[in-house]
Amino acid sequence: MPPPTANNNRKIGINDLRADKGGDPDRYRRLLLPDDGDLINQVLTHDNQRRSILTSLESLRSQSSNLQKNVIAPKKKAGEEVPSDVLEQLKEWKAEMATLSNQLKGVERERDDTLTKINDIIEANSSGSTISTDADTSVNTNATENTSSSSITNTLEQETSIEQQQQQLPLLSAEQIKTIPPERILNINVGVLGHVDTGKTSLVKTLSSVLSTAALDKS
Repeated sequence: MPPPTANNNRKIGINDLRADKGGDPDRYRRLLLPDDGDLINQVLTHDNQRRSILTSLESLRSQSSNLQKNVIAPKKKAGEEVPSDVLEQLKEWKAEMATLSNQLKGVERERDDTLTKINDIIEANSSGSTISTDADTSVNTNATENTSSSSITNTLEQETSIEQQQQQLPLLSAEQIKTIPPERILNINVGVLGHVDTGKTSLVKTLSSVLSTAALDKS
């Protein structure tokens, strides 16, 4: 997938920066100018905080649900009084969940705002247009920035070209296939059906480049 540029409308999403989701944060760092600061790290920091808060929040929700389902509900159904310490525990968890929910919204807002700023800067750098600073002061890109924008555009075009070349699957020889690490090989099993002695084995042997030890008959 090509990176976002001034010539298309695709914006950088959070998964574009998540290495564990196949993203490449370093690729987008190269699209920012030195004066922009390390906004990529800021986004990833906010995102990690969000994940941590969300994990804690989901854990509390699960505990709260189990407590109500397995302790409180049976007590009420049986007409028994729910112990005060159980109710107090549920009250504490609900308060913690409310606090975490507010923290989650704040972190998500900071992450998304920074991500929007990155998209605006990359678009401005690529197009050489006027950008707005935090103080709402309009700053025109100078000759140096225009040169950087040209460099950025060239980098984008080169990376897109490389991606397109990588998407073309080359026909590898048997020896080349053997040099590929096993974890990078996708096995696809194909069955050849037919009557006995109709040439299935010979056909498979002709079409195949690399065979396992048990792929063909002894004959």
